[in-house]
Amino acid sequence: DTITIQLKDANNFCTFLPPASSENRNIADTEYIAEAFCMGSTPEAHAAGSLPSGFILSAHYVATDDYVQVTGQIDPVKMNLNLTDEGGQYDIAMPKGAVCAGWPHFVNLIEPLGHTYCLRCCHSKAFCNRGISEKGCAHIIPGDYS
Repeated sequence: DTITIQLKDANNFCTFLPPASSENRNIADTEYIAEAFCMGSTPEAHAAGSLPSGFILSAHYVATDDYVQVTGQIDPVKMNLNLTDEGGQYDIAMPKGAVCAGWPHFVNLIEPLGHTYCLRCCHSKAFCNRGISEKGCAHIIPGDYS
């Protein structure tokens, strides 16, 4: 089974998060059972839940020939995330079957402690480095986090 997220622009995109039913709210602990949550219009993310109002506080969209990305700030409280959690990464390996619609590669980090998130969907794995998750959003996906 595939779990699809979609990134169209700053108002229409998804992110992976712990399932609402999970008692464990830490990102890294729940990567393997993560579910897609979206805002706006994301018709290719069929089984996705809705991001609650106020979870995404800012969204900065960038599109190049090689990738599309969105970066910004979150309010972790709106998704009942652990405020002391340094976060974790979702990608084509976790959760199993994860894809970003129209792109062969993606990397998606949620960092509750830093109140930041990032998503990049890429044509080539060179632009979606999923092997350095401990470096965090700002290093893996340079962008505007204001």
